[in-house]
Amino acid sequence: RVSVEGKVEHKFDMKPNNENIEEYRRLCRERTNKSKIKVRQVQ
Repeated sequence: RVSVEGKVEHKFDMKPNNENIEEYRRLCRERTNKSKIKVRQVQ
């Protein structure tokens, strides 16, 4: 869990702009949605 948080912080440090953070959040949402869809398909 700690390693994941560290990666997120590193990406935020690389992208200090609010626009980039919003885009990063959007990408995270898309990834989580895709993973949820995959889980549903597997079940």
